[in-house]
Amino acid sequence: MAVLDGWNPHNQTEAAQLARLDAMHTGPTEGPRNDPSRYWLATMRVEASECSEDAPILLGPETHHI
Repeated sequence: MAVLDGWNPHNQTEAAQLARLDAMHTGPTEGPRNDPSRYWLATMRVEASECSEDAPILLGPETHHI
């Protein structure tokens, strides 16, 4: 069940993960949110037998991280 659906932690490990949820999202997205013009916009295509997906991505030109 997703956190937005009202998931509650069942132990200390899950509680610690829930407490870090915002930081886990903010850390990797901080650069693109602060200066999106430094990143390249691309489309990532994932092919799989059960489904295929396209997703827009921002690629860091120095690190090549998505």
